[in-house]
Amino acid sequence: LKDYKALVLGGKASELGVEVVRTKRDRLWIRFHSRADEAGLFLRYVQSLYSVGARIQEAYVQTFSDWGVYDWFFVSSSKPLPAIKKLIEMRLKVAGEEGSEPVQAPAVRFERVDLVRADGDRAILSFRGEDQKGALLSAVSALHAADLSIE
Repeated sequence: LKDYKALVLGGKASELGVEVVRTKRDRLWIRFHSRADEAGLFLRYVQSLYSVGARIQEAYVQTFSDWGVYDWFFVSSSKPLPAIKKLIEMRLKVAGEEGSEPVQAPAVRFERVDLVRADGDRAILSFRGEDQKGALLSAVSALHAADLSIE
């Protein structure tokens, strides 16, 4: 709640960046914030988490017209919090530089990819399969390669 208030009260100019939080129940949450949304931003977030060895358990994707991209990830990692934050920030900086090599998605096999619902130019897709390292990165990379944006 404190972080969300900082987002709302910070105005349109403030940039919260990356935050790494360990809860009382020993859950590790990582928040990304960017005032400007752009194609491939969610992919860069997922790539950065994958590249530092964080296993994504849950992802909450939100884009607000007034506050920008505000995405939270529940991850597992054995690395200390300060190291995770520093590595992610370094990865995001490198990913933004021209000519940087993207993190390659692992070969993940999904049992099914279903079109759940289509409405005009929007669709809901379901990727189903066993829990595999890099599954979200593989799905997001495939969507990005097909020139589809995630909302």
